[in-house]
Amino acid sequence: MKPCGKCEKCRRIIGMMVALGANPTHCGYTPLQISEGLRQLGSRSVKQIGTDAAHLYYLLNELGVLPDNEHTRKIARAHPEILQLRFDAERSRLDDLPVHVRKPLFHILQKYSNGSVRRVSGGWKPFCLSDEILEQFKYRPYVN
Repeated sequence: MKPCGKCEKCRRIIGMMVALGANPTHCGYTPLQISEGLRQLGSRSVKQIGTDAAHLYYLLNELGVLPDNEHTRKIARAHPEILQLRFDAERSRLDDLPVHVRKPLFHILQKYSNGSVRRVSGGWKPFCLSDEILEQFKYRPYVN
């Protein structure tokens, strides 16, 4: 099965792959689909959470692969937490993972992230995700 290269989902996938340095041809996109997908990102929005879309456009603008226009300038904003492991006491509770799974899982995930952050007072604050935190029976996100 080959991707259509025309829909919003394909535009988003092409954009994310390019933004992260991956080659969309490895997922079956043709060079024409890739260039057209990036061109359309320059004039059409994607169905993503606002901060996710903003950071995608920011990364693509930094690479110079999107047109510099009102649409891209309006959306593109840096949100570095998008590429970090995010911990929110309400939405990403470590208590939901068995203790014996946490440490090996997060050691793998840390290799592919740009650090860890936790939600504090409506914003994101960097913190060190230590083995001590991962091994706690009850997760306390504000212990550092």
